[in-house]
Amino acid sequence: MITSPPRGLIEAFIDAHPTKQPLIFDRHEANVSNPDHATIDDACNAFFTNTPPWLVRLMQVRNAVVKRLGFAVEASGPPHVTVPISVGDVLSVFTVIDRTEREILLGGDDDRFSMRLSLELDEGVLSMTTAALAHDRLGAAYLRLVKFPHGPIAAMMTRRVASSV
Repeated sequence: MITSPPRGLIEAFIDAHPTKQPLIFDRHEANVSNPDHATIDDACNAFFTNTPPWLVRLMQVRNAVVKRLGFAVEASGPPHVTVPISVGDVLSVFTVIDRTEREILLGGDDDRFSMRLSLELDEGVLSMTTAALAHDRLGAAYLRLVKFPHGPIAAMMTRRVASSV
């Protein structure tokens, strides 16, 4: 895990909330398997379509629990990703907030917390950066609870996505 200051499109999200520290902030990197042909659209598509079954089931359990507490939950099954991915596209609980040739910024907001996920592909290296800010005590408690499993899962997904593009 890399804990350096935010960079790229996610930096604006952090800068827009100067009085709040993200309760989750991490970046993971992995070399892609086909650097000469991989695109950021390929990486984003792989993120949503290459999730291991055990993680899909874990998210289903998570959704069943947190829905009762007023959190946003994703629709069942992976989203249909249309390439090229455009600003405003809705992918699961995320909306594509911004994009460049090498980076896609996904985001989700509800009353409890806001989250951003940046996928960046630069010189054959995929970086996935997550930042999450709480809006209330329940959101803060949730983020503190998921912070610890989030790190290893995010690292695993970064490697998994990178190996498939």
